Parts: sequence; structure tokens; C-alpha cells
Amino acid sequence: MLLLAAVMLVAAGCQAIGGVDFNAMLKQSLKVTSMEGKQTFEVELLLKDTGSEQLDEEMTALIKMFSHIKVQLNDIKVQNASNTSMTGELQLGDKSVGFAVKMSDEWLVVTIDGAKRPFRFSMTDASYGALLSGGYVEGENTETAVNEETHTQMMEIGKKIIDHLGGYMIDNLPNPKQLSVTPASQTINGESVSLMHIQAKLDGPELWAWGKKYVDALIADKEGLSDMLTNIFELLSSEKEVFNALGMNEITDELSGSKEEQGELIRQTVEDIISMLSDMRDEMLETEKNDADFINELFNSGLQLKYDIYIDSKLDIRKTATEFIVKPEFDAEDESFASELPFEGIAIRSTAEQWNVNGEVESDAPVVSSFDLTEEQLFDMESYQFVKQFDTNSVVYDLLKNQFGFSKQSVYLYSEYEDNPPIVTPDGTTLMPLRNLANGLGDWIGYDPATKTYVLFDKGTNQTLQLRNGSKDVVVNDKTETWSFPVTIIGNTMYVPASDIAQVLNGTVTWDNTFEDYEILIFEREL
Repeated sequence: MLLLAAVMLVAAGCQAIGGVDFNAMLKQSLKVTSMEGKQTFEVELLLKDTGSEQLDEEMTALIKMFSHIKVQLNDIKVQNASNTSMTGELQLGDKSVGFAVKMSDEWLVVTIDGAKRPFRFSMTDASYGALLSGGYVEGENTETAVNEETHTQMMEIGKKIIDHLGGYMIDNLPNPKQLSVTPASQTINGESVSLMHIQAKLDGPELWAWGKKYVDALIADKEGLSDMLTNIFELLSSEKEVFNALGMNEITDELSGSKEEQGELIRQTVEDIISMLSDMRDEMLETEKNDADFINELFNSGLQLKYDIYIDSKLDIRKTATEFIVKPEFDAEDESFASELPFEGIAIRSTAEQWNVNGEVESDAPVVSSFDLTEEQLFDMESYQFVKQFDTNSVVYDLLKNQFGFSKQSVYLYSEYEDNPPIVTPDGTTLMPLRNLANGLGDWIGYDPATKTYVLFDKGTNQTLQLRNGSKDVVVNDKTETWSFPVTIIGNTMYVPASDIAQVLNGTVTWDNTFEDYEILIFEREL
């Protein structure tokens, strides 16, 4: 989709150049259902020679790490919309993490270098995986999964809708000024291939003008918009059973009217879209008139979009290289802010090549076992538990623990704006609400009415605490401790001495008085 979006920005229009029909090329790209290939995507902060002197050591290290992010995808195999596999590598500065992804219509399995177990997501159950695949059914029975036949039908409907949309959106794309087409030979998958090389360039002012021209073309093509919507409405009307099976009855209800009612609905939708596009055009013109500084700051000559596309005789895109650079030019009012930034812009680059387009491709099937870490287990984890899923000597473990602080837990309790605020007794003892602390740490808390004992299980330290109202004696893993202040229930909320509970749970408590009108009690620990 990123590839398609970038291609649509730089090559299209009604007029062919160099014998290449750009419209046909873009429409052909929408029909790719299988392929093999590789791709890179990288983001680079354009750092200044100076500007980071005021940053602390931790922030400097983070900027250095994130100043260059690169994702390398290798051995991409797209068998169809539901079956895909690839290997890859994520680079953050001088750190690198390998991974592999295998997806079928049932499972998505991800393996990451240093992870103790593969990560597995269901693509059929009413779960996160099903939401990704469009397999979630709304209704009373949320465990219902979309069957394979309905899912296939939905994929086909989606392709047809994109095809109809593509006709209107693509046919109206204007050509950029700097566009050339020349024959070229490129090596793809180790094979020399004769191709047509399409090269396009736009700077900021050209891109802004291109955007206005495109909006004007869409507004002018009212007939094309109407035809597109008519085709989509007819398609949806013919597939009512599929939408009913998905529980999307509101769509079928809209499509159940007479031809006259549907015609009126299409006409009204056309008017609404044209009105929206007209408002967009008016806003662009208004911005040019009243906020020219904004356009000059962002859409300046420092903004550069360069694109190289290589297509074969079937109009299949076989290779691409793109670069998008943004360098804002701040006015005097914002210059002081800009001078404090350690970077002056950002560059986004991508390369890709593909072969065996729409050919016979067999992706690597995911291997599933009970050892896998499921999405349910992942979603129930605290951040420190996720860190422990990686080997201590792995790059990911170091990043999560030492760079991102995933092994740290913090709970903030406000003296104001809190239903159960922390309390300071007359003798200076700080008390904190136990349930608020437990919820913040992801702990379990319960009550045994037979013994009138409250039980807290702390996942982070694997400890069980037994507490009774009015008592200083607390049982920690079958050993009794005497705390500095008795456990106290105030207004149905149990309060415990902050210093004692912090010591037991390997944490610290401090008051933050940054704000004048209230203080914050902070519990912190690292696991």
C-alpha cells in the first residue's frame, strides 16, 4: 500500500509518455495477487553538526539510536491475500534484530531473534488477529468466526471495490512536470531484465500545485464519480447474503430500496463528496491567501520527492526506489525553537523489487505449537513480563529494559482529583490505597470472608500478602511482619503504610510537589 500510494503521487494522468500508459500501469498494480520479492524501508533524521549540546546523555543516546531506522524484508512470498511469509531485519542505529513472519488464513506466527518463544496470533477467532483479517463478527455471539467461504467472498468484493475506486481516482491523476520514461536494464533476483524506467521528481511548491490540480480534476469528473458509486452500489446489492452473514445488516438495509431510492442515494452521495472536495480546495486556496508562511515552511524547495519505477512489458511494476525528504524552513518567530532541535529534517527512503508477479507462489506455512505465546497471553502481560520473554543477552532485551524502561513500573496517586487519594496522618505517616496500587501494578487482590483476611498476590515479586483491617501484622509468604501503621479501611477503601508496602514489593515511594496546588505520590520499582 505504501508503494502504491507513492506511485500514484508521481505517475499517472490521461496522457501516456514514452509509450507507457500510466493509468493502465496503476490499475495493473491493483490486480497483483501473488509475487515474490524483497524490500527496504528506512527513516533517517538529518542531524545537525551542532544542536545536541543541551540534551542529556540518555536523550542523546535515544536520538542516535532512532536517527536511522531501517527495515529490510527478504524472501517475501505472497501466495494470496491470506498466505504470506518473509524474513527480515530491523536496524535501530547500530543495533539489529532479525525476525520472520509466516501467515496463513488461520495463523500468524512471528519469530524474533532472542525471543524464548514464537508469537502466535489467530486469524480466525473473534480476537485481535481476526480483527486484522476482517474476520470479526459483531453480534450476540462474539466467539463466532467468519467461515473460510465468507472470508474469501469478502476478499473478492474488496478487490472489485478497489478496482472501481481505482478507475475514478487513477484516471484523474495529473502528471508531475518532471517526468521521464526511458528503456533500461535492471538485475532482479539475479536476472537481467529489460524494463521501462519511469523517473519523477517533485519539490515542495510542485507538490502543492500538483495536489490542487488533482482536487480540481476530481471535482470536475462528476460523471466518473457517479459511475464509480453506481458500480459499487450494484456490487454491494448483489452481495447482500455475504453482508448478512457478517451481521452487517445496516448495509443491506441501505441497499434494499427501489431503483429510484438507490438512484437518489447515489446522487446525494455524489453531491456530498463533491462538496467535501470543494471545501478542501477552498481551504487550500484560503491557506495560500492567509497562511502563506505555513506553505513556505513546509512546501519549500527543501521538500523533495524522487521516484524511480521500473515496469516490464506486461505493465507490472518490478522495481522501485523512492526518496522523500522534508526540511522545514521556519520563520523568524519559530527560529529559536528550530535552533534547539538536533536535526533539520527527515528522510524516508524505500526500495523494492518483485518477481514471479501473479505466478505460482507457495509461501512458507506457519508452524503452530502449544509452546507459542498467544495474543491472549501477550495482552494480559505487564511490560516487565514481556521483557522476560527474551534472553537476557539479546538485543531486544537490552532495548526493552535499558533503553525503553519496560522493566520499570510506576503508579501515580494524586492528592487531588483522585477518588481514593493518598493520606498523610497527623504523625506524618503516608498511607496509600492498596487497590489502586494493585491495579496499577497488574496485581490480584481478594478477600476471604471466613478469616476476614485480604489477600494480595504481586506478580512482579511472586509474593502473597495477607492483611487484616486494624492490624499491623502482615503475613508475607507465610512469614509475619509488623508494619509501622495498622492496615486501615476508610470509606470502603483499604489503606496501607506506603513505606512498608514499598519495601515488601521492592519499590520506592516519593512525593512529587512539582505542581503548586497538589502533590503526587509516586511508587516506582524495576523488575
